[in-house]
Amino acid sequence: MGAYGVIANLLNIYLWYLVFINFGSGYNFFDKDSQSVEIKRKGLFKDIEVKLNFDEIKSVKLDISEGFNPRRRIALVLKGRKKALPLSGAGELKPLLQVEEEGARLAKFLNVNLEGLK
Repeated sequence: MGAYGVIANLLNIYLWYLVFINFGSGYNFFDKDSQSVEIKRKGLFKDIEVKLNFDEIKSVKLDISEGFNPRRRIALVLKGRKKALPLSGAGELKPLLQVEEEGARLAKFLNVNLEGLK
C-alpha cells in the first residue's frame, strides 16, 4: 500500500509542475510583411518554436467533432505533410460560430482555402 502512496505523490508533484510552468501555453504570430508564421509553445524542458513561410501552408482546416468528447480546433495543413499543425488550445471549447469565423478570417489573411466545413 505504501508504494501506491509514493506513486500518487510523484504523480501529484508532476502534475503541479506542469501547472506551475504553464505547459502548452504560447502564441501564434502571423506577419504579412515577411510572409511568415511563428508558433511558440511552452514545453516540459524547453520551448517549442516553429517558423513557416506562407507558401508552405496548403490550407486552414477546421477540426470539428461533436458527441461525448467534442473538439473544435483550427489547424494549418502544410504542403508535404499528412498531419495538420493545430493552432488552438486543446482544452478550449469555443462556440461553433466563433471557430468558423476565426478560421475563415485566418484563411482569408493567408490567402488559402478553408477545409472542414460540410
